Amino acid sequence: MRVFASIGRFALTAGLAFFMAQQAPAQADEKPSDTIEAGILMTAPPFSYVDNGQQKGITYDLLNAIAKDQGFKIHLNPMGFDAMIPAMQAHQIDVAVAGFFVTDVRKKIIDFSEPFFTEGSALAVPIDSPIKSYDDLKGKTIVSQQGSAALSVLQGIAPERGVDVRAMADEANLLMAVQSGNADGIFFDSAIVAYRISLEGDKPTLRIVGEVQHPTDIAFALPKDSKWTPILNAGIEKLRKSGELEKIVKTYVAE
Repeated sequence: MRVFASIGRFALTAGLAFFMAQQAPAQADEKPSDTIEAGILMTAPPFSYVDNGQQKGITYDLLNAIAKDQGFKIHLNPMGFDAMIPAMQAHQIDVAVAGFFVTDVRKKIIDFSEPFFTEGSALAVPIDSPIKSYDDLKGKTIVSQQGSAALSVLQGIAPERGVDVRAMADEANLLMAVQSGNADGIFFDSAIVAYRISLEGDKPTLRIVGEVQHPTDIAFALPKDSKWTPILNAGIEKLRKSGELEKIVKTYVAE
């Protein structure tokens, strides 16, 4: 305050106003445009998929809720997952609507919003199975998808648990193996497992056992230094506080 003591009241007021303007964070409504270009996956339940011609999913619904709250439009660009990071780097899309894992490797080339979900690998067994925890897996046969991250996790814990691990081609075969009694449980992406259970409604045939293994945050992916990042973060935080975020998640996955 001593520095300002020798100058006039007008100069003091103007100087303080300038200082505050320089220090103030960017407002969430300072959008780079009125429409966000979104690259979207069409076959990635429960995050983004098409059901009876209607786009659905956690990430899709969340982006729409943020757009409504923050006052912008969405233009969807259907594409494959492998095309999303190159499209962001080329600034062809502003955000990826998918189940993007937040990893240190990816942080070097793209940015992420605040996480809104956590996914890992989960063990699911028939609803009437005697398996209550990972301690009950000795001598049991557990199936997982060939080439998946879940299979690698399962193979890592199998020796100490005495588990017989079998790899299968796809999710349909995993479910069939359990339904036919050829396997005691499946080990797969936690979000997909929870989504499948939620589809069964009040009479689920599977239940999740124990904690999710190797949990990883999921967030919106954006180009480096995107001006959309603080806007999405503001929307996520508001929806989290209001309970709307939790409501969206529970629409698609069982607890």
